[in-house]
Amino acid sequence: MRIRKRHGFLIVFIFWMLFSLNLNLNNILLGLISSFVVINITWGFVSDNKIFKIPTLKVLIKYSSSLFIEIYKDSFTHLKRIIKKESDPYIIQVKLPTEDPIVVTMVSNAITLTPGTITVDVEKNILYVLDIEGNNKKDETINSILDSYKKVFE
Repeated sequence: MRIRKRHGFLIVFIFWMLFSLNLNLNNILLGLISSFVVINITWGFVSDNKIFKIPTLKVLIKYSSSLFIEIYKDSFTHLKRIIKKESDPYIIQVKLPTEDPIVVTMVSNAITLTPGTITVDVEKNILYVLDIEGNNKKDETINSILDSYKKVFE
């Protein structure tokens, strides 16, 4: 999907209306003006003089449902480790097969939202992830992250 400046304006305005939940004429005018100003100030940073691409709705739905399931599944695993006092934290390096900054951000946020893992640094498509699982499961953690990525984004 290609996003142009007018589409960005509409997206920002729609978010304004959804977050404010106020159909008062003054609020609508303030939203239009604010959206116009925000898009004009930030468009050069966001678009980087290229057409800005975002994932399709199908990919976003797959991503959200996969993330929801992973968070709840890992919450119980993490809770068990806390109760049994079984943790051996370490940092792993995960290289994603994409350099798309939006996809890298979505994956790193998903990792941070998953209990027991935190993305501590990102360099292009390399994520540095703190995991409390233990060194004997390093490859399993990397494969789990890459499998989740492939399931949604490929």
